[in-house]
Amino acid sequence: MYKNLPHISNYGYYQFLTFRTKDSLDEYLKRVMNLPIENHNKQYQIDKYLDSSSHGRYLNNSILALSKEYIRKQDKKLFELICFSIMPNHIHILFKETMPLSEAIRKLKGGLAF
Repeated sequence: MYKNLPHISNYGYYQFLTFRTKDSLDEYLKRVMNLPIENHNKQYQIDKYLDSSSHGRYLNNSILALSKEYIRKQDKKLFELICFSIMPNHIHILFKETMPLSEAIRKLKGGLAF
C-alpha cells in the first residue's frame, strides 16, 4: 500500500481528503491496487468495497461522536471546513487549505488517533 502519497498544497484552494482506519486496508484492497486497470476504475472498486466492508469499522458510537467534534473544532484552526462524512471505516472531508497541506493532515490524523 502507499506510504507517502504526493500532495499538492495550494493555499486558498479546496482539498478533498479521504483517509481510512488501518485495519480497513486488507488483502482485497491490496490486490485491487495492483490490477492493470485505470485509476478511476480502481478507486470505484475500492470505494464500493469500503462502503460495505466490515474490516476496520471503528468509527461508530462514542468514537464517531469524538471524531465529529474534533473535526468541527479544527475549522479555522487547520483549514476552512466545508463538509465531512464519517463512515464506519473511513472519513471524507472537504476543506479550503489555510496552512501547508502536509501539516494540516498530520495534525488532523494525529488528533483522530484513538
